[in-house]
Amino acid sequence: METNTHYLKIGIFVLVFTSLLIIGLLWLSVGFNSQSYKLYEVYMKESVSGLSIKAPVKYNGVDVGYVATIKLAPENPQNVALLLAVEDDVPIYQGTHAQLQTQGLTGISFINLRGGNARLHLIKIQDGEKYPEIPSAPSLFMRLDTAVDSLTRNLNTITSRVNHMLNQKNVDAINDIVQNIDMMSKVLGKNSNNVDMILKQTALATKQFPQVMNTVAQTATELDTASKTAVQTLSASKALVQNVNNQVLPQMTQTLNSAQSAADNLSGLASEVQQNPSMLLRGKQPAAKGPGE
Repeated sequence: METNTHYLKIGIFVLVFTSLLIIGLLWLSVGFNSQSYKLYEVYMKESVSGLSIKAPVKYNGVDVGYVATIKLAPENPQNVALLLAVEDDVPIYQGTHAQLQTQGLTGISFINLRGGNARLHLIKIQDGEKYPEIPSAPSLFMRLDTAVDSLTRNLNTITSRVNHMLNQKNVDAINDIVQNIDMMSKVLGKNSNNVDMILKQTALATKQFPQVMNTVAQTATELDTASKTAVQTLSASKALVQNVNNQVLPQMTQTLNSAQSAADNLSGLASEVQQNPSMLLRGKQPAAKGPGE
């Protein structure tokens, strides 16, 4: 009987100890608080090496939650789907983005939320989504990797172009140019006196250039004055021609008509005198009367 009682006490002790151990482990792992969380989805387009479940989620460096799940995106395995548990009282506004960051030299990764504008609306669940989605931004290592990759491609392109430029044909052409420049330098050295003379004459011409320009400007002014005078003369000539057309020509036409009439009369008189010279003494006889007058 005592042996059974002893085993009973041992069993009760084991059960109580196991229960306390389980409660302690739960308390150490998740704790016992009344804090509620809201779930958000994030799709990372880069490697999340170093990030683990329960890794911290921070908002501008302040702990606001943890990483609930990590898995590949089913529709695109190039992306990593993260489920973030963020404290319910933390507002996540539109414009907020999630970025993978590493803490210090330990290499422990976490998710940091940045951005967001309080003047905009809170992030909401869109049609076809199970949780609200927070856009992701490339991490520092991702940006550095992209920049290094771009720099490498540019260096490769430059190297290829330099190699193409430095082929044997272009090298020979460059050597020819160098030789021509050397030859030109020697020629200039031998004709330095002539070059100095040319430079002096150029300087003298440069000094005289303002005088030449003044002369050209004065000539242009005189030509302008002459053109204005010619225009005035043409205007006066036009007025004179119009005056001749309006006054002189009509009078001349009338005079010519009168002279023509006088010439006709003289011609008729001369014809009558030729036919009857006596009319100069007797005068012109009246015309003979017709029958019955």
